[in-house]
Amino acid sequence: MNFFKRKSTEAKAEETILQKPIKFTLGGKNYEAERPSIATWIAFSTLTTELSKVPKDYTYLDLVNCSAQDLKVFVKVVALFIATARPSKDKERERLEGELLHQAEPNDIAGAIETILQAVNINELFMLTTSLKEMNLTKATQTEVVETIASGQE
Repeated sequence: MNFFKRKSTEAKAEETILQKPIKFTLGGKNYEAERPSIATWIAFSTLTTELSKVPKDYTYLDLVNCSAQDLKVFVKVVALFIATARPSKDKERERLEGELLHQAEPNDIAGAIETILQAVNINELFMLTTSLKEMNLTKATQTEVVETIASGQE
């Protein structure tokens, strides 16, 4: 995590507009991830539901088990961002998952996820989603009113 190497808004905009890939290193190997599509974000959201929940009265063993299970999910997330959510890339994603499980270290996986999320400015996505929900733009704005008149009464 390097807080001193933040990119300017202009640099981020340039990378997004020009669709420059997101570059990072895992297990000594260089990788490039495309800018995520809507399908990739949906798949990412689905993967995050697989993350374990630590019980309130957890033990050290609970934490270790949760961390190990979550590492598999994090590897899937990185493979998803590298290979995208396109159905034609399913085999490539599976190959990457296996490769990363055996070659990358947990810190590398966490760093790759951080690099990707910083590059796509995930904060703005969450702010937009939250503001849309608050404005009720995601809810129905009109309901149909059906009036029934009894026969013979008008």
